[in-house]
Amino acid sequence: MAFSNFYGLCTNTEAEMRAVLDGLQLCAARGFAGCHVSSDSKSIVQFITSKTCKVWCCWYWFDEVLRLVEALGVTVVFSFREGNRAADFLANRACEMKSNSEFLTTGELPADLCRIVREDKAGLPVFQH
Repeated sequence: MAFSNFYGLCTNTEAEMRAVLDGLQLCAARGFAGCHVSSDSKSIVQFITSKTCKVWCCWYWFDEVLRLVEALGVTVVFSFREGNRAADFLANRACEMKSNSEFLTTGELPADLCRIVREDKAGLPVFQH
């Protein structure tokens, strides 16, 4: 399962918070529990793990994020950008298309995203250019 949502004009922190919430809501709707959330936003991970959000534009979503993290038994960890390439691909796709997408099966994933997932599973190194 994967998704990409377009949030329009907002800060990157706001988009990250909204994406975490949208992912948690998808997990809750499908009955998933004990999920592992990996984010390349240190501030979002710190807000969630400390249960204190210091960015006012995220307050609207923050309480629901905390509620779902607790209810679903979710683990939230920081990962470097290189380890979060699939999420970056999906975020960029939403911005390019200016629309939301949801992929319920592997067969629905875009070919480039399948390649990224295969490379991640194989543990291939990531080189930035």
